[in-house]
Amino acid sequence: MRVAKIVRTDHPCPARYNLWVYNGLDCMVTREVFDAVMADMDPLTQGVYDYERGMQTPSLAMSARGTLIDMPLRARFLETMNAYKKGQQERLNELAQASWGKPLSAGSIPPFREFFYNHLGCEAIWKENVKGEDILAADEDARMRLAKNRKAKPFIELINEIKDFTKKTDVLRCKVDDDGRMRSCYNVGATVTLRWSSSSGAFGTGTNERSTFQNPGMTS
Repeated sequence: MRVAKIVRTDHPCPARYNLWVYNGLDCMVTREVFDAVMADMDPLTQGVYDYERGMQTPSLAMSARGTLIDMPLRARFLETMNAYKKGQQERLNELAQASWGKPLSAGSIPPFREFFYNHLGCEAIWKENVKGEDILAADEDARMRLAKNRKAKPFIELINEIKDFTKKTDVLRCKVDDDGRMRSCYNVGATVTLRWSSSSGAFGTGTNERSTFQNPGMTS
């Protein structure tokens, strides 16, 4: 005879129960949320809910089937894209060398701040970090704003292109399963616009597939 075991989640419990607790919370809390949400359902939100439930079947089927990867072609793409990215970094270094006498790495934040805010004298763009501190911004939004500066624009364009190619090569390097298929997890209800999203699968293969590879210099 099996006896149910009660585990208090507000108390420390042995590590061997971690997955049980996780599964229990995943079911019970989800049920509580479901009851609260269904009480406030209207025709519009009911339509969204029905749509997302309907998309679960193709989503799971696509995740299970995966995408067959042409490994030799992937290797050639990686080689071509890495060579192109290296060439763009060399161009950036040449421009930076002419401007302040030393290279500029597209992926390093401290030199970015020093070059654009101190050397070029661009207007400071501040953002709050996770600690609540104001810091000079070096993210995508900051680069978009800095690109409006005539002096900064050629540098920003090269940095954006290098970063874009870095994301694409990261996708190409993602793990695939032993049968040569990339299995990502397709998320139906993760965005507020009903757009699907994707992430690595349950077993660590696959990736975010939003990146595309349509580029004049990247045709096979």
